[in-house]
Amino acid sequence: MRNQYTKSALIVAHADDEILFFSSIIDKVDIVIVCFMGNPRVPERRSARMRVLNEYPLENISTLDIDTSGASRFVNWDKPVESYTGLEIQNASASARESYRKTYEDILKKLRDKLSGYKTVYTHNPWGEYGHADHVQVHRAVDSLAGELEFRVLFSNYVSPRSMNLALPYISKTGYLEPISSPTNINLAHQVRDLYIKENCWTVPENFSWPKFESFNSKTANNNDAENSENSLLFALNFIPWRYQATEPKSFSQRISKNFTRIKTRALGALTSD
Repeated sequence: MRNQYTKSALIVAHADDEILFFSSIIDKVDIVIVCFMGNPRVPERRSARMRVLNEYPLENISTLDIDTSGASRFVNWDKPVESYTGLEIQNASASARESYRKTYEDILKKLRDKLSGYKTVYTHNPWGEYGHADHVQVHRAVDSLAGELEFRVLFSNYVSPRSMNLALPYISKTGYLEPISSPTNINLAHQVRDLYIKENCWTVPENFSWPKFESFNSKTANNNDAENSENSLLFALNFIPWRYQATEPKSFSQRISKNFTRIKTRALGALTSD
């Protein structure tokens, strides 16, 4: 069997996604590409993230340096609607919807050349891990390039209550290959987490706990054929108990202060817009 790390890449939405959901493979792939670095609603975040990348313990990481659209806060996660650019942006202005569409086009344009010749590409899953429209968008962009550039897509196995409605149709399908599992790199994860915390751009609580293993799923060519059960396997998932996402960006200290009791008693994460 071909080594899945031969000519392989990891594509993530935001800086810190690469270590939150892919610590088990980040030091094995040839390149790691972060799509979004800036957030117009949190102007200081881009420079903070750039400082982290400049100090990163690995040399295989780079960025497309696109600004996020901030559209995730407009998604109805109780009834999410998929679109070719990721998710439908509901209850938002026309400019917000256009911004989300444009980031999709920017990702496609910038990734097309960078992924030429690669055989395996790891990325976010179709439901956006804990439920983030940018994660879904990156998955869609990578998946749309897979046929054109002839690489295999492997996506992460994280899911949360917030994203479960979107995940269920995918995990109940047949036609997935056997998941690839790898132990998380806890030492590297903590080292990188500390860099993000130092620069005040870590977007989850400091006590985030990694599972022992991560698994990566991939579909067969006939994944959309519901009648095909020959390749039906148990679908590997890591469940994370994040139930909500803050709609207004706050500094890390503000978020921890406001949500300390809730985090302590309910073990839930208070997330900002990326």
